[in-house]
Amino acid sequence: MRKLKTIIFIGLLLSVILSCNGYKNESIKLSFPYDFTTKYPIVFNSLKKVLDEHTNNTEFRNRINFIKVDEISNSKNNPDYFTINIARNKIEIFSETTQGLLNGANYIEKEVTKRKGLLNFKETANWSAINMRAVHLVIWKNQNISSMKTLIDLARKNYFNTVIILINDVDLKTIKQENEKMLWNIEEFKELAKYIQQSGMNFIPELKLLTHQEKFLSNHYPDLMLNKTTYNPDNKKIYPFIFSAINEVLGLAKTKYLHIGHDEVAGYRNGHLTTKFYVKGEQKLSPKSYLNNIESLNTFLTEKKITPLMWGDMLISTKQFPNMLPRHLHGVEGYPDLIKSIPKNIIICDWHYFDKQREFPSYTAFAKAGFKVYGATWENKLTTQNFTNYVLKSKVKDKGMIATTWYGYDRIKKIEKIIKESGEIFWNAK
Repeated sequence: MRKLKTIIFIGLLLSVILSCNGYKNESIKLSFPYDFTTKYPIVFNSLKKVLDEHTNNTEFRNRINFIKVDEISNSKNNPDYFTINIARNKIEIFSETTQGLLNGANYIEKEVTKRKGLLNFKETANWSAINMRAVHLVIWKNQNISSMKTLIDLARKNYFNTVIILINDVDLKTIKQENEKMLWNIEEFKELAKYIQQSGMNFIPELKLLTHQEKFLSNHYPDLMLNKTTYNPDNKKIYPFIFSAINEVLGLAKTKYLHIGHDEVAGYRNGHLTTKFYVKGEQKLSPKSYLNNIESLNTFLTEKKITPLMWGDMLISTKQFPNMLPRHLHGVEGYPDLIKSIPKNIIICDWHYFDKQREFPSYTAFAKAGFKVYGATWENKLTTQNFTNYVLKSKVKDKGMIATTWYGYDRIKKIEKIIKESGEIFWNAK
C-alpha cells in the first residue's frame, strides 16, 4: 500500500510501560522531526501535554512514528492526506506532506482526548477535499491575547489550516484610531501571528480598506473621506496613509497574503447599513473609483509579492443570481460589470450567511471569470453544509472555505460553536 522510497524523517518516540500489565508509566518521551520542534512547537507541546494527562490509560503504545514518504497510494496528491495504523505496540502516521503529518498529530491529540487514551486498534486514512480551510477571527479591544490563543487552539484541533485575522482594534503606529488606550499593542499582535504559524496554520491579516472605515480612518481623517464610512480613493493623499499601514502590518508578521476588505459599499444596500454607515445625500462611491482603488492596492502588493484577497459581494447581483438570497448580493449600478476588469490574481471571498438553497452559482461564476475563489459562511449550519457540498461537487480545482465568526468575545460560546461545526463540515468533505 505504501511506497517508501525515502523516509525523510521518523519521529515522536513515546516510551510507555504497559499499564494493562499493572506497571506504572514513569515517563513519556517525545521526539519530533527537527522541523516540527522548530517550526511547530505549539503542536508538539499540545500533543505531549495530552499524552501526559492520559499516561495511565495509554495502555498499548510504546512509540508513535510520524513518517514522511514519497508516495502513498490513493492519496491523489492531496496535501491533507494521511494514513494511520494503531497497533498493539505502536502508532504509525504516514503522509507525503508536512501538512498531512500535522493533521495526523491533531488527529491523535483529538482521539486521545476524546477516548481518554483508550484507542482502538485500526488502520485508516483521513483527509479533506477542501484544500484551504480558514477561520476568520476579529481582534476586539475587550479580548485578551490568551483568549484568542484558545480560539486558535480550537481551530487547529478542528483541522483548520488557515487563520484570517481582521485587524480591528490594534494600535498601529501609522494610523491614529479612537480609544487608543484600549487597543491591542503591536507586540501582542506579533505574538498572535507567531502563535498561529507555530500551530502549523497559515496567517492572513485583513485590513478594512476603502469601505467600513468607522474604526480606521473615519473619525480622525475627515478630509480623506468620501462619505461617513468610505474613504475617497480619488484623493491622492489617501495612499501614503494606506501604504504605510500596509507596510507596517506586513512588517509585523511573515505572510504571503493580505485581505483588503472592500465589502458592503455604503449607500448601495437597503436596511440598517444605509442609515448606520451612510447619511442620505452623501456622495456614493462610483464603480470606477472602486476599481481604481483595487488596482492601486494590487499594484502595490504584487510588487511586494503579496497576494490580495477581497470580499466579492459588490460584484454579484440579484439579476445574475435570482435564486440566491438577495441579502448578500450587493452589486448594483454597474458594480457587477467590474468582474471583467478586476485583476485575476486577487482571491475572491464569496460570502453567503443565511441561504437555504443548495446551489451557490456565484462561486462557480467567479471561478469561470478567472479568479481563485473561496466560499465563506457564518453561523448557519445548513448554509455551511450546503455551500461546502456545492464547492465539493464543483469542478473548481483549488477548493477553499472560510468560517467567519464576527462576534465579540462576550459571545465566545457562539464563536466556539462556529469553529467546531464548520471545522467538522469542512474536514469531512470527501
